[in-house]
Order: sequence, then C-alpha cells, then structure tokens
Amino acid sequence: MLMNKLLLACSLYILALSNSWAEVDTQHEPLAEKPNFVAEEGYQAVTMAELANFKLNSQKPENLPKPEDAHFIDNQIPAKILKLTDTPIQIEGYIYPLELEGDKAVVFLLLPGQMGCCFSKMPELNEYLYVEMEGGIEIQSDVPTMVFGTLTMGDKVYNNYDQSIVYLLKATKIKTL
Repeated sequence: MLMNKLLLACSLYILALSNSWAEVDTQHEPLAEKPNFVAEEGYQAVTMAELANFKLNSQKPENLPKPEDAHFIDNQIPAKILKLTDTPIQIEGYIYPLELEGDKAVVFLLLPGQMGCCFSKMPELNEYLYVEMEGGIEIQSDVPTMVFGTLTMGDKVYNNYDQSIVYLLKATKIKTL
C-alpha cells in the first residue's frame, strides 16, 4: 500500500511540473473536438478535447492555506463542462496506472495520448482524468481504451496527496479499442 501511495505521489508530482520540459509536443496527436464514436445507451460521449477546451491557470496563489481549502480552479471550469457533473460518460484515452491491486490498476490517470518519456509535454490539470475503478483493470500499455463512468469535477485533493485533480471518473466499465 505504501508503494502504491508513493507511485501515486510521484506520478502526480511529475504531472504537476512545468510544461517547459519540452518545446514541441511529441506526446500525442491533436485531440478530436467531437467524439468519433457513438455513445452507448445511458452514456454521453465526451472527448478529452472537450474537457481541455479552456485555459486553466493551475498556479496556486501563495497565500492559500491548504490545497483542500483552495478551490481556485472551480471558478475556471466553463459552465458547459460543469453541466457534465454527475453525468454517466464514456471517454477514450490511455491508461497510466497509479495504484495496483495485484496485477490490476484500481486507480489510474486517463490521458489523451500515450505517456512519453520525461521529455514529452506533460498534460495540464484539465487534460487528464483521475479514474477509480472497483476491481480494477489489467494493465495494457499503449492501448487506446474506452472508459465508462460517472464524472465529477472541481479542485479536489484525493488520497491525502497535495495535488489538485480537476476531473474524477468513477469507472464502471472499460473496453480496450
């Protein structure tokens, strides 16, 4: 469990670092603005581009006491995206495991593209989803995946880590593409 928490903390720290590591984005192709898939019954099709379609100032003001008290990101999320709160969605992306139970990822990031090496551009806070899934999924690297679940959002801190998460998806089903 300690190793899982350390892995999560390190992964979130790396994602929070400045995007100045790379001048050119070699991480992924441009994101599709509209879904290139039909939503299954009971779900709304959403793309990473829709969720990332606003400039996010993720720099915390220096005078804020604790991350969990500082909801400075909430006011930046556009109304059309906020309408998706508590909505069952399906979204395509790539899995980056954070917490494992056996050989299954029970907590992972859903990224818009394959995670490159440390010289790739790191995604902004609004360009990935923090996903929790009961029972988990077997890890398959570099495989596009469709994730189904209920979306919540806002500046939150999960698992007592000092890292903000904009999008949380409680996954109910996953399909590899």
